[in-house]
Amino acid sequence: MIHKIIFITILQGFFLNLLFASPLDFSDKSDFEVLEKVKDVSLNKTFVGLVVAHNIGGKKFLARVSQGLINGEIQKKREFFDKGTEYIHNGTESREYFLNEKLVKIRNNAAPVFPNFLLFHSQEILKHYNLIRLGLSDIKIANKTSIVFELESKDSMRWGVRFWVDSASGLLLKLQYMDSQSNVLKKEFFAEISIDPASSNNLNLSAPDSNNWRKIYISSFTDENAGLIYNKSYDNGFSLVKCLNANVIDSNQTNEKNFVRHQCFFSDGVALISAITHDQKPMNLYQFSRGCMSQKIGLKGNKPMYIGGCVPSETIQYFFNKLNVE
Repeated sequence: MIHKIIFITILQGFFLNLLFASPLDFSDKSDFEVLEKVKDVSLNKTFVGLVVAHNIGGKKFLARVSQGLINGEIQKKREFFDKGTEYIHNGTESREYFLNEKLVKIRNNAAPVFPNFLLFHSQEILKHYNLIRLGLSDIKIANKTSIVFELESKDSMRWGVRFWVDSASGLLLKLQYMDSQSNVLKKEFFAEISIDPASSNNLNLSAPDSNNWRKIYISSFTDENAGLIYNKSYDNGFSLVKCLNANVIDSNQTNEKNFVRHQCFFSDGVALISAITHDQKPMNLYQFSRGCMSQKIGLKGNKPMYIGGCVPSETIQYFFNKLNVE
């Protein structure tokens, strides 16, 4: 009987420790270690949650996002409620399922997907941002206590980024891009989340049965040296991530149709810029900003070019002037 009481007491203590686990301590971690922790957890942690995404000035989206192991590999699934589409992300491949049309678009994905937002090495990120530690948040996100950080831009080429991580696991819960006056330009956050859910059935990581669906292949990674847009790195910190040979290949059609000639991604580790040369001339030549997104469409070397990204409009103009078009 005594042994049983002791066992129950130990068991109760164990569960109490789980319920009231102390928050992660980042005080002895370097800025590099903080970013590496956030990136690692966001890429590998198992979770399911409801995500709200809003580019200020644009439409707000709701998506159910699950991440977990499928056949020994991490897979992420996003289900957009008002679009009738589902995305499966596995490594560098992204599959977009249009449920009503029985169509799947298969493409390579060079950009990070929430809750991850970091590309490249953390030491490169810290060359162009100061990491500010704002401490425990006084407001819960998805009913979870969080620790707040901010990546403050060291120049005018990029926006600042404020992010909240779960104090128990380190998983990113909320992300905001801000301009130089601290106005929020874009935000993504979990409205609800279950981290390491007890039942894997709650994850719903399976892809729709698309064996008999129409398939369109959008892009493939290419040797960047062969790209029409190419420059290895820039003095301001942006460097080439990947180039895509963005041909549209419809598996049900005999003739290939070129949609986009080339698309190249450049990043400073946080901000991402996409540069595209089109096959057809754009109808309008313009530059504008909305929310965190800035775009410029025009002619470069007598070729139609699109530059866009979540950066100031001056940065888009810089890239438009700087990029080579052979």
